[in-house]
Amino acid sequence: MYEFDRKSVVVPVTKVDKLLDNISKAIVAIIIFLIAGFWFRLPGTIPTHFNVFGEADGYGSKYMLVVQLVLVFGIYAAFSYQIKRPDSYSYIVTITPNNALPQFTLLTKFLRILKIEVLFVFLYLTVSQIFSSAMQKAGVGLWFIPTVLLVIFGSLGVYGYKSSKLK
Repeated sequence: MYEFDRKSVVVPVTKVDKLLDNISKAIVAIIIFLIAGFWFRLPGTIPTHFNVFGEADGYGSKYMLVVQLVLVFGIYAAFSYQIKRPDSYSYIVTITPNNALPQFTLLTKFLRILKIEVLFVFLYLTVSQIFSSAMQKAGVGLWFIPTVLLVIFGSLGVYGYKSSKLK
């Protein structure tokens, strides 16, 4: 069967793509400013884990926020790298010269949205850790895990549905 060069397909970056990229950059910046802004007001020990009920049940050094920040940078970099390589993925439909651009465009948009969702989870966790330790209360809330799962798997479902329609 005839194979074409997937790498030759160039996905144009739209204004929406740039907006989504700027939102993810803003989330990373907010996380940095939160950690830096509250660093000297935080106690030495902060919540590092929350149970399924959203209550803090694990504690560690505030330096875990630095580890978390490194993880945020890693997630941002990994998503940004993968967005530039839509030709390297397996798709639920056969990629042909006719559907490559729409499939690649859809995937890059999905990855940008997923990057925002994952970074927002880290933003919320950072806020929860800072305010839980500063106020000696709260947590992430009972709704946190179901909401995160619904949003991420909901996005995956929408992507899968739209991708299957772009044959």
